[in-house]
Amino acid sequence: LGLSVSHGIIAKHGGNLTVESEEGSGACFTITFPVISFPGIDTFTL
Repeated sequence: LGLSVSHGIIAKHGGNLTVESEEGSGACFTITFPVISFPGIDTFTL
């Protein structure tokens, strides 16, 4: 997927896409999504 398409999909799900780059070292992309909790469902770690 292109970066624009990825950003659009993430934004439609309430998320955020950020990038940090340093010349000669590459880039780090961070994707975050809001957490929704549902009563009665145990939490877990991915």
